Amino acid sequence: MPALEYWEELRSGDTGQVILAVDGLPGAEFPSGFCDLAPLLDTPHALWRALPVTGSGPSPNDEGPDGEGLKGEGLDAYVRPWIAGVVATGLRVHTVLGSRVGGIYAGVIARALARHQDAGPELLLFDPELIDAGSIIDEFHRVLSQLSTPLAYDELGTLELKAATAADAAFDDVEALAADLRGLLAGVPGVEEAELALAARRFDALTRAEPVDVLPLWSTRTALCSSSPDRGLARARSALLLPEAGFVREEIVFSDDHTAVFKSTQVARAASDLLHSYGV
Repeated sequence: MPALEYWEELRSGDTGQVILAVDGLPGAEFPSGFCDLAPLLDTPHALWRALPVTGSGPSPNDEGPDGEGLKGEGLDAYVRPWIAGVVATGLRVHTVLGSRVGGIYAGVIARALARHQDAGPELLLFDPELIDAGSIIDEFHRVLSQLSTPLAYDELGTLELKAATAADAAFDDVEALAADLRGLLAGVPGVEEAELALAARRFDALTRAEPVDVLPLWSTRTALCSSSPDRGLARARSALLLPEAGFVREEIVFSDDHTAVFKSTQVARAASDLLHSYGV
């Protein structure tokens, strides 16, 4: 495997093609994901999962090769380091997998990679979600749970109450809500600068993805969905009050809940069949 800074290999392959996976928001910890699904898949291709764009390498807020700042350019700029790393290997991307809000990043990556190879990669979605105020609040709770210095129960309760109040005041303005939540984190005693920086990056990634129109990215694709009513497309329909909304061409719903989907042999078999149908 070529040395890559922003991808990790979940399974090897020697076909000259690679499958990419964006597991929700890279860097966030989930109970299950593509690490669980990867060994269950039947595919001859290597499978790489996106890592967070952090550290000493190029970041979404760095300047591009033309000297122009990338900040404010939206999600295309954010995914640029991932794309550049893959293109530099010379490998053809067979399919891009996306789970949760990672379905948005995966769609943008697949669209961008289509400019670099004769046939654009396929896109396969797993419980894809849109980004809304609830996504920002979820990430805030995730950040709190991962602090190096755990918060006392009453401190945690106070922060969660303030976050809920901020969400009500933001009126679905995810950028304003993210800014308010960053301010709350900055006021927590003992939170390290590195933790604040990481939270800022995560909120930035979410707010960049929120305006993306997913229909051109998803409407001709397939989504493998769980039975959880508060996750995936079910969550998106509920948030938009559009119970009949169709975001994808085909939606295959499994009896597994959201966490179990990535550990299900039935889901893995369906995903493998789809990957084979996309050609070698």
